[in-house]
Amino acid sequence: MERSVFEQLRQLADLGLDVKPCYWNGNAFVAVELPSQEAAASTPLPSAEQATSAVPQHAPAEYLFQPVSKREAAKQLAHSLFSLVPAGVRPHADRILRHSKTLAVKYVLWRGRQAAHGYRMPSLPLPLESGRPLGQCPFQPGDIFVSMGLDWDAAWYQQLHDIKRKYGIKIVTCCYDLIPVLFPQYCVGDVAEKFTSYFVDLAHGSDLILCISKQTQKDLRQLLDDTGAPDTDTAVFPLGDNVPVATEPPSDELRRITERPFILFVSTIERRKNHQLLYKAYHLLCAQGHADVIPNLVFVGMGGWGVGDLLMDINLDPLTKGKIFQFTHITDSALRYLYEQCEYFVYPSLYEGWGLPVGEALSLGKAVLASDQGSLPEVGGDLVTYLDAWNPRPWAEAILELSLHPEKVAAMAAGVRECYRPRTWKDAAVVVGAQLAKLAQNTTTPLTLLPGYDLSTEVGLHVGPHLYSKGEPGWLMFGPHRLLAAGTHQIRVLIKPVGTAVFELDVVGDQGASCFFAQQYECSGAEGEQLLNFEVQLERVAVDFEVRCKLIKGNLEIQRVEIAQQATSRAAGYAGV
Repeated sequence: MERSVFEQLRQLADLGLDVKPCYWNGNAFVAVELPSQEAAASTPLPSAEQATSAVPQHAPAEYLFQPVSKREAAKQLAHSLFSLVPAGVRPHADRILRHSKTLAVKYVLWRGRQAAHGYRMPSLPLPLESGRPLGQCPFQPGDIFVSMGLDWDAAWYQQLHDIKRKYGIKIVTCCYDLIPVLFPQYCVGDVAEKFTSYFVDLAHGSDLILCISKQTQKDLRQLLDDTGAPDTDTAVFPLGDNVPVATEPPSDELRRITERPFILFVSTIERRKNHQLLYKAYHLLCAQGHADVIPNLVFVGMGGWGVGDLLMDINLDPLTKGKIFQFTHITDSALRYLYEQCEYFVYPSLYEGWGLPVGEALSLGKAVLASDQGSLPEVGGDLVTYLDAWNPRPWAEAILELSLHPEKVAAMAAGVRECYRPRTWKDAAVVVGAQLAKLAQNTTTPLTLLPGYDLSTEVGLHVGPHLYSKGEPGWLMFGPHRLLAAGTHQIRVLIKPVGTAVFELDVVGDQGASCFFAQQYECSGAEGEQLLNFEVQLERVAVDFEVRCKLIKGNLEIQRVEIAQQATSRAAGYAGV
């Protein structure tokens, strides 16, 4: 998803955004240099094979056995080991193998989720190889950092607030759903507390949180209100549901399974997705003697957590045997084929942050039966038939009714083709891009620093939001040690002298090596509070920017420092990984 939005954003030149990818290398964010739009159109990103073509290639050796795929090798090894064990211990060996398979499936599923939701790095040289320092920061003040991947376990997300303050950037993050908080029973381990902390950290560090549905937005705002987290701005954007066009023919196995009518359910097989309800509905129908009337049921998705008993029941149930099938590894072309060939689509999930497969089925003109939980009604509107997610009998009745009256399926599908407007990833990028452009317009909002909280002192005292001198000469104020964008900046310092105070204000960068402004003042306490104004012109980004006050004699109270940049047209977006 993140890559789809990123690629579409790069093509929306009218938004005025300079969109670049960056990634976390374990220590810092590093920019990735990509070809220009024109060059990218004619020169595809190097593949993994092309990226390694410089490695010396050796002539293939003549082996006793020809190498096979890792998956096939694992199957052959397990088969061989099982055949070698004595017959008396084969039941125990079978249990061990089944458990090992479950663990392997969980690992593959986790890796698949990481790949599906995260931006896949192009095979480009590492920063050190391209001459870029490993820790060089790609951000400049006014940039917008965007993370739309699975960043809840990223090493950097807890530092969002500090990153924003240090580099003077805006931060946009994404919330897919709050299922680990709302329904921890459907997740592995005790995750509710961890994810609650994660969303609170997002609220503290983000200028905007994108949500994939109104339901997710509602859930998030409720959580932030309940926990007392900041009331961070949120916005909803649509997920693209256009299914890739098939580029290869279906396999013989796929053709064989789909020779008979079937209904389709595309989802990871886990408790929340509610495959068990469909199994119970089919068991009821088969027990009533309708096995020859109803279509087959095809599951597409890897087995997840907590469904071992369900899959075992399906495999062993004599009533549903030959009626329920599962595909775990299929290509985009095969998935498109299944969508197009199915009689209709089913989705009985117990809760969804969006429900993308429902949109994919509708985009291909298919009738849909779904639960009404979470955001699913947002996806299908009144084009979907909604059923109780907790009761298999209405589902059994609906499946039998549509099996006996196929004209009803045809009418439902016709209504979908006439009324449903598919959502594309370009639609998603347009909405996200508009939010980024709006945020970029606010990058010149004055920065207000409260010296008692935000700045440092050597000879003064922090008292609430103010700094007070103690009659000693020296550095009364310095900081905040951030980046400051190139351009013209108006700086205002609100002071209150006690008696007559003599002091010097300066503006420096590069750890004091570069001075952009310096002036000595002599102020009298008889004049009360005084606002000192001066202008600083920066030809380049100021690194380690500071506003400093050096007290020469007298006493002084510093109450506030404001830094306002004149508006510019520059706006940049970063897709963070």
